Amino acid sequence: LCDLKPNIIRVIIHWEDVEPKYNTFCWELPDKIVNMADSIGCSVLFLVRSISSWGTIYHTKRAKNGAYSGSMPINIDVWKDFIGQFAKRYRGKKIFFEIENEINLSIYWDGSTKNYCELLIASYEAIKKSSPSTLVLNSALSCGINRNKIWYLDPTWQQWHDKILMKILETNAFDIVNVH
Repeated sequence: LCDLKPNIIRVIIHWEDVEPKYNTFCWELPDKIVNMADSIGCSVLFLVRSISSWGTIYHTKRAKNGAYSGSMPINIDVWKDFIGQFAKRYRGKKIFFEIENEINLSIYWDGSTKNYCELLIASYEAIKKSSPSTLVLNSALSCGINRNKIWYLDPTWQQWHDKILMKILETNAFDIVNVH
């Protein structure tokens, strides 16, 4: 990785990777990532997934492709505490937070667009309270391409995609618009 000299590395972190039990934090993995990035002069984009065996409405569910679906926290204040502590720990570092991934696909998000927007707003508020200069990205939506079909050429798919994206954009709970 050092030889590539990246400007930003994107790393997926599940909630329970950092908080395996309520109010028990394990910072070893994100600390290693941030320290490594600092050592080569690059930023870290943490893609933070709301995946927890104890803290989310739906517990970790693995799809056929190996992905886990995120879901709403049982208690949004507990999530806000977690994401706020995460942001505070790395305040002043070159860190970005992306909240969830491709929430328009059920293999990645087990909830509604409304649920996701609530999570994004809560995350944004907690991050900004703990580290005002840290930048937040919304979940990018699936672009509609797989090996067998190009969905984005279908007008119905485009309308569905754009309707979800507009709901996310209406929150204003991000600093960078994230697209795939």
